[in-house]
Amino acid sequence: MLPEKRLPISPITVVRIHYVKEGCEEQFETEMKKYAREFGAVPGNLGVNIFRPGKHPDGVYRIVYKFASQEELARWHESPSYKQWMAAEQALVIAPPATRTLTGLETWFTLPGQEVVKAPKKYRQAIVTWIGALPVVIVITLLTNPFLKSQPMMVQKIAFVSLLVPLLTWVVMPLLTRVFARFLYEGEDVSPKPGREPVR
Repeated sequence: MLPEKRLPISPITVVRIHYVKEGCEEQFETEMKKYAREFGAVPGNLGVNIFRPGKHPDGVYRIVYKFASQEELARWHESPSYKQWMAAEQALVIAPPATRTLTGLETWFTLPGQEVVKAPKKYRQAIVTWIGALPVVIVITLLTNPFLKSQPMMVQKIAFVSLLVPLLTWVVMPLLTRVFARFLYEGEDVSPKPGREPVR
């Protein structure tokens, strides 16, 4: 019997673009705020942002939510809360949402407020990741070496990676994505969209 194939444990981002019926915008925002608050208690979630239409109202809303793994995302998609969200949304939109899923390193390179989320070229991702990872590796090494050098190698590596990954995911890479936006998204319009801001 072949061993069960497990899904890789890596962050995953879902981007959904919604086309809301004219006159239903206020109700849509109310419903989405309600489910966004409930989302905070969902195991494995890494946050959700809801972006409202731009300067010229067009009924287009963009929802971006993240999970720590594909497994936890799939579990939430099977939950009663998610199914209620989908039912409430269905009555307020003119068509099913356009959905895009980003995994692995792509989740580091997402810009809030973009009309279209498209992963940068792999070599550009690698360059910016190297720029971000090098100083973080040096700092972590300098800070932890006095405490960990006498520990077994496995303990050292676990502690090192446990610091490196969160710092890159939630601090360094979001900052570098904004700083290097024009390099990462060459040829794309990366300027902030007027009025394209998170729904509070």
